[in-house]
Amino acid sequence: QELRAILKWPRPLPLEDERVRLLHE
Repeated sequence: QELRAILKWPRPLPLEDERVRLLHE
């Protein structure tokens, strides 16, 4: 999934990371 791809990225993007956190929370 996209979430897994983000975790696999060498350095997670701040905006993407925050967005994922908001969606997960």
